[in-house]
Amino acid sequence: QGPASGTFTADSNSNRIVIYASSGSGGEGGNANPAQRSGGRGGCGAFAIYSHPISAPFSEAYAVGGRGNTGSGGGNANPGGAGGTTSLANVFNINGGGAGNGANNSSPGSNGSNGSISNSPVSATFSAEGGNMNGTDTARYMVPVKSGIAYPAGMSPSAYGSYNIGSPGDLVILENKD
Repeated sequence: QGPASGTFTADSNSNRIVIYASSGSGGEGGNANPAQRSGGRGGCGAFAIYSHPISAPFSEAYAVGGRGNTGSGGGNANPGGAGGTTSLANVFNINGGGAGNGANNSSPGSNGSNGSISNSPVSATFSAEGGNMNGTDTARYMVPVKSGIAYPAGMSPSAYGSYNIGSPGDLVILENKD
């Protein structure tokens, strides 16, 4: 789970790796006070499955994206942070979800963009159900990558637990040995 980084080294008998990976979701934008305007929802992280042939020796750097931070509130609130990228060097990059924009005294913040996927995998994009705060907002594919959702302006974030915080990325690498 992100944020994390290191080097993946395959066994010398491996000839293929299968990778399940997701990027971090973006953080929600800050709420505008005292105007009671909500910040925008952070963009959802993305998920992909890769099957990649390798030959020994195979050793590449990896990174697992963290979730974006929450924007601070105020009269003109700050945006959240973008979700982190998950990658395996020379194999793939999965970009994190975009930051939710902060609200201002005249309008709520806009939502961040969803994460994107490179290197032509068999892929799926995560989707959140429109900022539902009652716990029914779930990821539609294998790994849950919730977006950062701003709590309603004027409400305490503790009323929603950690739900308003998006999810970090994940990385699982499996090796095939013929």
